[in-house]
Amino acid sequence: DALPISVEDTNINSKDYRSIEAEASIEGSVLVVYQDGHWRALPLYSGAYEKRFADAVNYVYHNTGVGVNVYVMPCPLATQFYLPSNYEGYSADEEEVFQKMAPDFDEGVVAIDIIDVLQNHNEENIYLRTDHHWTTLGAYYASREFAKAAGVPFAALDTYTEYVNEGYVGTMYAFTESANILNDPENFYYYVPTNAYTVDYYNEAFEYQFTMGLFWETSLDYSYGMFIGGDYYICRVTTDVDNDRVLLVVKDSYGNAEIPFYTNSFHQIYVIDQRYFDLNLVNFCYSQGVTDILFTYNYYSFSDGEVDMLEDIVYGNYDVYYYDDAPEPVLPDKGNNAQED
Repeated sequence: DALPISVEDTNINSKDYRSIEAEASIEGSVLVVYQDGHWRALPLYSGAYEKRFADAVNYVYHNTGVGVNVYVMPCPLATQFYLPSNYEGYSADEEEVFQKMAPDFDEGVVAIDIIDVLQNHNEENIYLRTDHHWTTLGAYYASREFAKAAGVPFAALDTYTEYVNEGYVGTMYAFTESANILNDPENFYYYVPTNAYTVDYYNEAFEYQFTMGLFWETSLDYSYGMFIGGDYYICRVTTDVDNDRVLLVVKDSYGNAEIPFYTNSFHQIYVIDQRYFDLNLVNFCYSQGVTDILFTYNYYSFSDGEVDMLEDIVYGNYDVYYYDDAPEPVLPDKGNNAQED
């Protein structure tokens, strides 16, 4: 059963990897580092952030109607927790980026910083070593923080059924072609909810395609793609949770691993990826009765081209999917031409 959000574990399994030197080499824009008896690939991050992202989120907040809750939960990269001290300065501090970003959100938008929570568990298996994504355990800790902010119930991990794909080597081998990564595979764990739910899949224009599970059968090397089939569909998850909360998750691929953990918290969950969404976001929220909106992306997604795509679905496509009660779109003064402060 879903537990009250106040019931949380207090275990701290944390290590200050950033104060420890480690054997490592740079392969393209990736640092391949040897820690705790294994090789880990770490993407290097420049710290780029476009204020246009906050402008677009603020616009959504002010135009989706009274009572709609808007949250932003940035997903840190593994580098934030595992960058060795002898490579300090090779990657930006994401906590500094969050502190820069947070004041740009208008009052009422809830910005959720999960860096400290993940730091408390960084000796656990919270990031994939051979892939650029977090693990489902990392997504679980993050999802729990969101549930706390949203004031909804949240199920403990031991209420899920655990499965494992052994011998996984993910995207970082393709990025680096590192023999160290290839020859040091890992176990890919995932957790299946035990409550009742159905999942309907739609194309980018919200045209029904099929009904299928949350977890798709994939090849071993594409294990992370099992969650909702990857990034390409609009999903609607209907659960047996007896509340009137309807969540819209606007995400990149990091958000895919969060979705199973919201099935015990919301009656309905819509999932979209801004790269594969041909409608107007505000209009969509009105038409589907959305009560809560979560923007959840990794830190790479707060700049340049990624923000361009968010602006497209926030300010554009209004005549594609019209809903009578939605407000007419009015671009903010800076609009699509806003520059980083």
